[in-house]
Amino acid sequence: MTSRMLLTFAAAAILGAGSAGAQDIAAGQDLYDGSCKNCHGPTAKGMASFPKLADKSAEHLTMRLEQYRAGEMVGPNSALMQPMAADLSDADIMNIAAYITDRFGPKPAKTEDATDAAADAGGTNGGHDGMTAKDGQGNMTEGKSGAANGHDDAATKAHSGDEPAAAEADVASHSDHADMPQDAVHDAASSPAMADANVDAGKEIYQGNCKNCHGPTAKGMASFPKLSDKSAEHLTMRLEQYRAGEMVGPNSALMHPIAGDLSDADIADIAAYITETFQ
Repeated sequence: MTSRMLLTFAAAAILGAGSAGAQDIAAGQDLYDGSCKNCHGPTAKGMASFPKLADKSAEHLTMRLEQYRAGEMVGPNSALMQPMAADLSDADIMNIAAYITDRFGPKPAKTEDATDAAADAGGTNGGHDGMTAKDGQGNMTEGKSGAANGHDDAATKAHSGDEPAAAEADVASHSDHADMPQDAVHDAASSPAMADANVDAGKEIYQGNCKNCHGPTAKGMASFPKLSDKSAEHLTMRLEQYRAGEMVGPNSALMHPIAGDLSDADIADIAAYITETFQ
């Protein structure tokens, strides 16, 4: 009986390992790029009020996505995450978790002997930013270069976990698109780009970059404001401000990289699509 039980457990372990190995990282990348990247960043380091995922285990990521899919409230972004996770299959969730941990997760720490040898070989460079070192408890830590990581650090400093920093509590109560004085709004509609706006092109950009946060009908989601009640002039002005790196509301840090590569025509197309489709 004991031998038979051992064989059963061994077979189960082998099957389990085969199942884990069946995760499709390429499929996970497609899902991440399409639904997660705009908020959590291209390298899963987090952006604005959205937490860093690169330091989470596959088990944690899987658990969170399953909770969101089930409609559970497990953090300040739950209302936004629930509709995104609602249609994910078990395989989708495992693939996303596998992609994040495989591509962006922490690498295995060097052994103490290897680390000491590297430190000896590095000479005086051991104290420079970006080098691996030990903290007071003997744990491995990795320094960061301010020039290379300044943007990511600023955006994620208070958001390394699922819960936000205290300052984030006010995000939902502020509109990133508060009404501006009339003399501050330029006449974007009179520009050639707005006059020649392509609504179909605007739809494609909106679906790829805006829908996940502002909703499929631009009515807003969670802390992201409603856009369907804004004029084309206002939408154009805001996108131009984000593109220029201006801080004009609590979601600015998230919007800067999204708007950074938009052309004047892209901005006009997005504004035209929103105003013609949802107003």
